[in-house]
Amino acid sequence: MATGIPILMGWAIFLLVDAIISLAGTLAVYVGTSGRNLYGMSRVGYIPRLLSQIHRRFQTPWVALLVATVIGIVFLVPFPTWYAIMSYSTVMTVYGYLQVGISNHVLRKVAPRLE
Repeated sequence: MATGIPILMGWAIFLLVDAIISLAGTLAVYVGTSGRNLYGMSRVGYIPRLLSQIHRRFQTPWVALLVATVIGIVFLVPFPTWYAIMSYSTVMTVYGYLQVGISNHVLRKVAPRLE
């Protein structure tokens, strides 16, 4: 008890639980936004109307959320470790932020009156 090992063990367990909760939060955000993107593209007419079905009770695009979940699982299967998944996720997040900046700059020049 005097060495502090029980405290360190408790801290290690806390960090493991936090890693699981963090993963679940990230998963919910990515699947939710992907499902909403699929729903929006379906409503506009870019992809089949099947993806724009709304659940009667929960008022969510349930088909689009299922498709986003399956696509996410297919893309994560090849990664052997947690570190590989997080590295890929971080790079893709930064890449997404870079796209927005470049797109905004180009649209200001190409279509200045676009709303």
